[in-house]
Amino acid sequence: MRRVNYDSDEDHTEGTDWGDEGTRRHFISKVLTIIAFQMAFTAAITCGVLFIDPAKSFFLQYWYMCYIGTGGMIVISFILYCCRSLARHPIVGSVLLFLYTIFATILVCSVTVYYEINLILYALGITVLLCTCLTLFALFLPCDFTGYGPYLCVAGIILFGIGLLASFIGGTVLNWIYACLGLLLFSLYLVYDIQLMVGRHSNQYSESDYILAALNIYIDVVRIFLMLLRIIGLIKHG
Repeated sequence: MRRVNYDSDEDHTEGTDWGDEGTRRHFISKVLTIIAFQMAFTAAITCGVLFIDPAKSFFLQYWYMCYIGTGGMIVISFILYCCRSLARHPIVGSVLLFLYTIFATILVCSVTVYYEINLILYALGITVLLCTCLTLFALFLPCDFTGYGPYLCVAGIILFGIGLLASFIGGTVLNWIYACLGLLLFSLYLVYDIQLMVGRHSNQYSESDYILAALNIYIDVVRIFLMLLRIIGLIKHG
């Protein structure tokens, strides 16, 4: 579930000019540090699940864990986006972010147990390469995506609907459509969120929005990985 950042009544999230380069660098450093911990946590738990047979069997047996992970992510997202004061509270925001990371990790584990290790590594390698290219694009090319938040939000809702159809109806064509559109959309999300983080565009995060910035970029990368894994699986199995 995505958000559209608009100016709040008290503290502006976008359209602000809140600091010098030193303050902005500190903000970016804090966000990237949080993301690194999130990625390390997700990678460590996922590796444990994949290589420890009882853990892998648990996720294979209780297949609905993916829905628990997704549901938890949606609930926490609503809390953070609807109650900005909680997202901006250092302790409460950190706890909610950690819970979100746990639910996202549950989702990743629930999906990856159905794929071979070599396919997971292929998806991981392509994810690293693609995210690096998208980051460079967001940083250095003179394209401002930060004004397209409402359109990306609507596209996310449409993609969510397609995903539901793909889950319940199935079919190779529908799964291909969902995976390709999802990869494209989450790639755009990553560019959008990185530009909001670094500033220098028409919209940007406020200094107190480091929790939301980390959450958004983290889940962008996770979703890109899952979409690539889905595409590779479709190619592998025809």
